[in-house]
Amino acid sequence: MNYVGEPAGQLPTGLWNELQRIGCSRTYSTGSPLFVEEAPAHGVYLIEKGAIQIQLSSPISEGLSEYGPGALLGLSEVMTGETHKFKAVAVEDCVVCFVGRHDFLEFLRQNQVCCMQVVHLLSQDLHTIYQHLQSEPRAIRRGRKGKHGSSPAFSRKAI
Repeated sequence: MNYVGEPAGQLPTGLWNELQRIGCSRTYSTGSPLFVEEAPAHGVYLIEKGAIQIQLSSPISEGLSEYGPGALLGLSEVMTGETHKFKAVAVEDCVVCFVGRHDFLEFLRQNQVCCMQVVHLLSQDLHTIYQHLQSEPRAIRRGRKGKHGSSPAFSRKAI
């Protein structure tokens, strides 16, 4: 299988081509936001050229900051219907292909192979987060029982 992009955001060539076919490319100048934290996820963003920096308000945001060609941003939010968990800003002039949520989900319903590739991408994202958390043991500590008797598995601590 052929891939497009850097190791952190590799897309199978077929998926890249299909997303470009159903999406709309746009140029973002340096400093322009693609989306902001807590905004509704209206679609996914395929980085075709340039670099995008994500900015998290979380203390565990180090190491998850910059993405280049082949990265697909907003994927988990579009799949869950939740708001964006970070802000995405162009750190250089970029070309980004936007695929609206409805078109993207309909595309996945009709293309089983591409749907499985997206499942693989989401699994890679989850694995990357696990690795990051394991490499930063100070970022997470065991939680204590809450005031109502609940026992959270983890609580965040500033690095």
